[in-house]
Amino acid sequence: MNHLIFIIIGIVIIIVLFSSKDKFLSKNKHEKELLSKCMGNKAAVDRLISYELKRNPNLTREAAAEIAGNRITRDNS
Repeated sequence: MNHLIFIIIGIVIIIVLFSSKDKFLSKNKHEKELLSKCMGNKAAVDRLISYELKRNPNLTREAAAEIAGNRITRDNS
């Protein structure tokens, strides 16, 4: 009986860890895409996000990353 309880607790812990990891990954999705568009240049990503935040201080960092990524895509097309 004790083994069953430990197995259930272990399964619950694994589920919680994986679900929180997915939320973290989706939260940073646009910033990661922007980093890819900047070929891994983190300084450029920070500058682009800062620019968008200066234009609109009410944005979240993630929203600013999305706008910056869209701007790069539009400018390069």
